[in-house]
Amino acid sequence: MYDLILTRKAQRFYQQADQSLASRLNRCFDQLSKNPYQHPNIKPLKYYTLILHKFKAICIS
Repeated sequence: MYDLILTRKAQRFYQQADQSLASRLNRCFDQLSKNPYQHPNIKPLKYYTLILHKFKAICIS
């Protein structure tokens, strides 16, 4: 499994998100932590840094 680390801006957005958005993000984060290379909404940037919607996630194995 991989660890997901959100930027401060992404953390603030996530904490202020409504319940439906937070649950959708949680599903995406669960999928990312299992396998960050097989998610349909991901564009690789460099190394293990990925973009998911407005969030920048850094995957550490």
